[in-house]
Amino acid sequence: MTSIVFRLPVTILLLMFLSISVHAREAEALESDTLLAEVNGTFIPHESFKLLYSVVSGGKGAMTRQQLLESSIESRILALYGESTLGSAALKETTAVGYPVDVLLNDELVGILRLNFQDEINAHIDTKFHGKLENLVSVNPSLSDSLVPAQQGLLLDHRLDDELKAKYQDISVATVSLVNGGSRSLTLYELFEAQNVQGKISIRNADIHFIQTQAVIALSKVYFTDWLLSTGKINEESLNGLNRLVWDKHVKGKVLLAHGLNNDIHDDNQVLSEAYKKITQAEIDDFYGKNKEQFSRIVSVDARHIRLANESDARSVQKALGQGMDFSEAVKKYSIADDKHLNPPGSLGRISGDAEKDWLHTVVFALNAGIPSRPFRSPQAEGREVFWEIFLVDKMEMGFYPADSETVRYVAGKDIAMQKLKESFRNLRQRLFDAATIKLNFRLMKLSSQS
Repeated sequence: MTSIVFRLPVTILLLMFLSISVHAREAEALESDTLLAEVNGTFIPHESFKLLYSVVSGGKGAMTRQQLLESSIESRILALYGESTLGSAALKETTAVGYPVDVLLNDELVGILRLNFQDEINAHIDTKFHGKLENLVSVNPSLSDSLVPAQQGLLLDHRLDDELKAKYQDISVATVSLVNGGSRSLTLYELFEAQNVQGKISIRNADIHFIQTQAVIALSKVYFTDWLLSTGKINEESLNGLNRLVWDKHVKGKVLLAHGLNNDIHDDNQVLSEAYKKITQAEIDDFYGKNKEQFSRIVSVDARHIRLANESDARSVQKALGQGMDFSEAVKKYSIADDKHLNPPGSLGRISGDAEKDWLHTVVFALNAGIPSRPFRSPQAEGREVFWEIFLVDKMEMGFYPADSETVRYVAGKDIAMQKLKESFRNLRQRLFDAATIKLNFRLMKLSSQS
């Protein structure tokens, strides 16, 4: 059976939970049979909340109902703020991996519905479509005749000129019949716009299998949302409320990002960088004095080694050491280096942390004192013999980075800047909560906690 897929894991809904509690004494009472909460005039339907909670309540670190409600209220308050301050362009900006935000948010919405109605959807596919999602849509049989692969040199180009855009808008890829009559067709341009860069390139190159597969996935989402509504498994109010919860979580992330607090792996934290530039040396010195243990370092090590000709010999010596052989004895018996005759045998002397860094320096400063290391292979270099080394650090001298060092400035400065950003955001968040009008349906909250 083909599955409806969505590109972001629903666990992304477990955004950072921020610690403002919505206590009963802080909220007005909301009387309703369907609405769980009202935040500044917008509502959180009870059914929407239950659908979301069924997704975030499982697994390690799962939210409680109270936590999810507080997080949802917070997201609504921050979303209202974000909508008024960040602008539509920033909120709808294409993601770093090239997906349109609307597509990703719809994927999340469909993912929540899919997980809540998994059994019903699968049974429907089995009964009506013989267990194959492909049977749900009608693919344009002449689609391949309408497409021409990109010319050589443009195979990695994902852009459309005006002529190609108009052509894509005229090509129907597939159609799905809706439950209560009518149908929904998908143009190639709609499908193209819903892809990331790689997907766009596949369409530009007339990859028919990819186009048909993506069309089935896209229209199956349309169909099953329509089917859930038509069969009464979800109503418009609950669907819209769930859509808003997903949107609010997205905007909340954008607000955090704008305040330097929620950067993903694709982003440079420019807000933090700007805050870092404003940190004074007096602040660095104060931080250093209060957190000096964070800036400890290895000043020097006294180390010894056993040099072996090949890996087999190195593994044999490693085994002997593991069985209790004295390191000095192993040096004298097995090492092929001239320093086996030194006192102590195999001595590398004192290696300073300020010395020029090479592979030996990197290895010994990463070891624990008093424990023979595993064998290390020397770097391959032209004209140099390759050998294997086993090290033993006898002594480590510890110290601290100087208060005026670049390391201290960078680490302390970033930490101070981040704490300032967090404090600034906490103050903003508190002001927004203080100004918010929050109403809670205590009766439905009690029912939810009992279910």
